[in-house]
Amino acid sequence: MITSVEVENLRGIREGRLEGLSRLTVLVGRNGSGKSSLLEASLIAASQIPAFWAGHVVHSRQQYNGAKWLIHGGGGRGRPPARLAASLSGGERIERELFWDSHLGVDVMSRALANRGAPRPYSAFRIYRRQPPLDDSSNPNQTEERFSVTGMAADNQFEPGDAEGNDPKGLAFRLVRPHSSQALHDLFSMALEQGRKRDVLEHAKALVPELVDLDILTEAGVPWLALDLPGGPVPATLSGDGVLAALRIVFQLAAAEGVALIEEPEVHQHPAGLARVTLAIVTAVRLGLQVILTTHSLELIDHLIAHLSDEELSQEDFLTVTRVRLENGRLNTTKSAASEVAHARVEIEEDLR
Repeated sequence: MITSVEVENLRGIREGRLEGLSRLTVLVGRNGSGKSSLLEASLIAASQIPAFWAGHVVHSRQQYNGAKWLIHGGGGRGRPPARLAASLSGGERIERELFWDSHLGVDVMSRALANRGAPRPYSAFRIYRRQPPLDDSSNPNQTEERFSVTGMAADNQFEPGDAEGNDPKGLAFRLVRPHSSQALHDLFSMALEQGRKRDVLEHAKALVPELVDLDILTEAGVPWLALDLPGGPVPATLSGDGVLAALRIVFQLAAAEGVALIEEPEVHQHPAGLARVTLAIVTAVRLGLQVILTTHSLELIDHLIAHLSDEELSQEDFLTVTRVRLENGRLNTTKSAASEVAHARVEIEEDLR
């Protein structure tokens, strides 16, 4: 588990710290309060593939030539780097520095972007990590510096080059979005690889009551996810936006290991669909996944609490709700355990309404 995240100079956060992360952490706050930036900081700080996630979080936003804006103030010469740190439940602490360069000096990455037709100019992220030497008998004051690079195109396409891709201490991350760009059949396949078909089918049947089964079929050699209904199979993509968003979340949670970070799982959800999505989240946490999510929905928080047992409600490290505020670049947080949410409801509602 990630237990805390420290952030300097990332997006709108000049400085801040998120402490006491629980197995299920809910971040609430007004627009622009830094919630999504905290998810991005967690990905880059604690993941074993920080170069990939640095590129991915830029690519997922629509701003053209937006790489430099991952750094507070726009990066560039003379700007301080983003500094990120994550503490893990096993006692390990990971510290990284993230620099943005206006010129990509790695030829192989430039060629890879050019071959894809990605528009210039090409820039780069350099991500450094300092850690103790691998040889325990060496000087404890020495450190080993490791770094990785990501090539960025003007339209936010990216080419990661992670030097830490095989780091056994890295956490397995999944950024869960209701509108993931991955094909539904790919997400379903990943859930199957984890042996979770029974679980996802149960959730899917609650979302589509007439559903008999889920299958992957092909048409002209192209695979697609089919909903097996009494009248025959139909493409899952013909379902409404709420059902599709819920299925994407359910599949991604079933495929995840380690830590899942979810942005606004309530998007497009009918109350019944939201109840099913929150049950899938709680089920994943019970199976050992740590979930950190952002929300603007008080109903989502109510559903999460309703799914918890009395024992889980009494555990301070099972579910926490953290209010996030950003004042002149400084992050302020206030945490409430599940048992305290009812008392903090008025304050939480101020950030959600």
